Amino acid sequence: MNRKRTIGVILCGIAATLLGDVATMRREAFIHQGDGNGLPRNSMEALMRTWGRGAIPETDAQFTKDGVLISYHDSAWKGRRIADWTWAELKDEPVAAARGAQFAAIRIPTMDAVFAAMRGHPERRLFLDDKGAGPKALAAAARKYGVGAQVIYHTNKSVLAREWKSHCPEGRANIVIGGNLVRRIAELAAEDFAGVDRVLLIVRTDFTKDDPFKPSSGELKKAITEAHRHGVLVNVFFFGDEGLNPEAYVRAAALGADSFGTERTDAFFGWLDTLAN
Repeated sequence: MNRKRTIGVILCGIAATLLGDVATMRREAFIHQGDGNGLPRNSMEALMRTWGRGAIPETDAQFTKDGVLISYHDSAWKGRRIADWTWAELKDEPVAAARGAQFAAIRIPTMDAVFAAMRGHPERRLFLDDKGAGPKALAAAARKYGVGAQVIYHTNKSVLAREWKSHCPEGRANIVIGGNLVRRIAELAAEDFAGVDRVLLIVRTDFTKDDPFKPSSGELKKAITEAHRHGVLVNVFFFGDEGLNPEAYVRAAALGADSFGTERTDAFFGWLDTLAN
């Protein structure tokens, strides 16, 4: 059976489930660095675009030298550590200009600005990747704007997820698993997934193989089943151009994934629109 026909068979076999869950897939989607490969990463413009599409952007938070919490991924700018820049020095830097003249006016947003944009909009949620600020500081910053319940703390360490919950009990926590899937799920299960509301499973694909997934489809199915047994939502994340292939999403949905993570936003939302229509 050729691949195109295989996709068709899979789609037909799970169409009812998919169509019933399209809204969940959109609402719970993890959009890496704000808008994936779309608008400049971690920018307010990127976050607003993804919120407008009904999904959840991810951003990274860290402190400047003078203690201003900003939405920025990299540890340095112009070869100088972010921790060595004051906000006054950094706030007017054209951090997205290399992407093109149309982005020259984009600046790094403060997390105050991000949380202010979320206030009064409970539908605007955020995956928050801690780049050294610490759960306590991030919780205080979010709660100052009354948006703690809209923030999903994003980490690979369950101890940090529980610390976040101790400071922001109304918030949510997401554990990212990028390797050793079987071992990590077993560790979380042994802790009864304490403090964990959802997991993000990083999956690589190679569609020249009978089983295109690494970790394997069998391992993914077992991990998803175990997470669901503990009431934990599961996103499957595809890196880069691996997120362009709709077969990846279809196969992961068939294994029980609740939603997805992607960096190829136009392709992903186009696929969702096709399912909905």
